Amino acid sequence: MSLERWQLQAQKGRDILQNSIPKQWLLPADRLPPLSRKSVVDFPRESGLLSERELKITDMSATALVAEMSKGNMTAEEVVVAFLKRSVLGHQLVR
Repeated sequence: MSLERWQLQAQKGRDILQNSIPKQWLLPADRLPPLSRKSVVDFPRESGLLSERELKITDMSATALVAEMSKGNMTAEEVVVAFLKRSVLGHQLVR
């Protein structure tokens, strides 16, 4: 495979990924931390992208999540959405 063909395939993959992310889950570039920032551990909370409930969900252990879902305190859908939103944010930070 030539380099040019590889580049086209890579761009196709990036386009598919970018088009599959709901736009409301993406932070504008001007709201992302500067490249000079060493740690972004607290950025999900600072970003304002996730609600307090979503932050709580994504900070819970798997066993705690299962227990909460079995009690009916949260749905599998809201757990998945919370983790998807946080992973999109993480993707923006490392991209």
